[in-house]
Amino acid sequence: MNVKNVFVEIKSDEEVFDELKKAVKEIKEGKPVQKKESIVFSDLNQMRSFLTNERLRILHAIKEKNPKNLYQLAKITGKDYSSVYKNVKALRDLGLIDLHNNTPEVNYHKINVEIVV
Repeated sequence: MNVKNVFVEIKSDEEVFDELKKAVKEIKEGKPVQKKESIVFSDLNQMRSFLTNERLRILHAIKEKNPKNLYQLAKITGKDYSSVYKNVKALRDLGLIDLHNNTPEVNYHKINVEIVV
């Protein structure tokens, strides 16, 4: 298991575009570009719509209880299977959960949120 921390950032579209332009310029100049893995939201409301309390509880349950499948995760969380499936799929699409043979995995210790002011 490759354990890492996950970085969540809130940045405007302009900031993301500026970073992309800078990286392209450095590549053209033959400079090495530092790889940065993060999930970027455009504002706090967007982040809150994806990282809900329910999804954070699911992440915690996966990390602490190590369910063998989504059915067991639903039992652990006391939620119906379809709700758990929908939330796990959203978390997987964000890259916050790995799903192997219906077994959810969380391979990090914490989520770091960075808000540039």
